[in-house]
Amino acid sequence: SWGHPSMDGVAAAPCCRPRPLSQAATPRPAVDVVWMHNGWEMIVPMMQRRLDEIETHACTVRQASYSEEGELQLESLAGAHVLVPAMAFVTEERLAAAGDGLALVYQPAVDTSRIDVEACRARGIPVCHAPGSNANALAEAIVMLMLAAAEWE
Repeated sequence: SWGHPSMDGVAAAPCCRPRPLSQAATPRPAVDVVWMHNGWEMIVPMMQRRLDEIETHACTVRQASYSEEGELQLESLAGAHVLVPAMAFVTEERLAAAGDGLALVYQPAVDTSRIDVEACRARGIPVCHAPGSNANALAEAIVMLMLAAAEWE
């Protein structure tokens, strides 16, 4: 655990500890979190509202921009401290577009196959994900499929 309720269940291997954004204790720098997925836009204001409930937070959550053709606009990643790709790809080009302040790629799911982990490692950017986070949902889905299959017989 990272010691914060919003990060419970996230693997915290030594290689996945985020770099400090600033050595100064006060004032804390604003952390710019970019939701990269072109979908589930309702998550962004929900995340911001939950963060706003924490009196001492200094985070803003914003949505990456996409063209009408569905292409990620690289300039919308500029200045990000944290990338949350969800289903989006994290490539060397996208890491470069985020800039030197990028401190973490956080995948709120199990799969990291869309993240160029080697490019992140080369830049010293930790990649964290949530292994096992969907175990209960998966077990429930399997039981429901078994019940549905049994009913068809």
